Amino acid sequence: MDWVVQIGLIELAIGGLLGFVFSRLTATVDDHRIEMMLSVSLAYGSYLAAQWVHASGPLACVAAGLIHGSYGRRIGMSDNTRRLLDDLWEFFGFVTNALVFLLVGFTANLANLAAQAWPAAVAIGAVLVARILLLGAPGLVLRERYLAASVAERTLLVWSGLRGALTITLALALPEGISQRTLLVTMSFAVVLFTLLAQGLTLPLLLRRFGLSHDPISEK
Repeated sequence: MDWVVQIGLIELAIGGLLGFVFSRLTATVDDHRIEMMLSVSLAYGSYLAAQWVHASGPLACVAAGLIHGSYGRRIGMSDNTRRLLDDLWEFFGFVTNALVFLLVGFTANLANLAAQAWPAAVAIGAVLVARILLLGAPGLVLRERYLAASVAERTLLVWSGLRGALTITLALALPEGISQRTLLVTMSFAVVLFTLLAQGLTLPLLLRRFGLSHDPISEK
């Protein structure tokens, strides 16, 4: 455990240091194109720097993003740059999400999903139970007046726990030689498929059923 903690601290230190350095660099220029380039360079640079020392790239990238997105925005970005930078990363997120699901379509095997129906069902059930315990348990311990959300709202929070690109990405990122990798990928795909089809398609029905839907058009 001590080794894991040390590696985690190294990853955070790498990301935080690079985030600070790039924040100071951003403060020295007043050109939104250069600042956007620095932001993209920081994202991929922190990831590669962490991998270079055999640490976790994602964790370092998150740390760098937190520093650059808070400290860097405050000391070195104009309102115009902040808006353009938000639009840039929103676009990158949209494209990446689409590519991940395209990758899922190429790698998912429906035959494996059918053959591993029982483990897939266990994975789906575990995710639902975990969310019920996380969001529903306070309602069993505390009185209703002490809770910020009603029973209907807590039910919707439980059912709206959709899984998507991140779940599939983490599963596909597992090394090829790891034991039961195919099973883990299949279980992850089953969870994502269930949340998108079963939960995602029925969520509007629950919103209307509990009277929590918001239709701005009908309110005009």
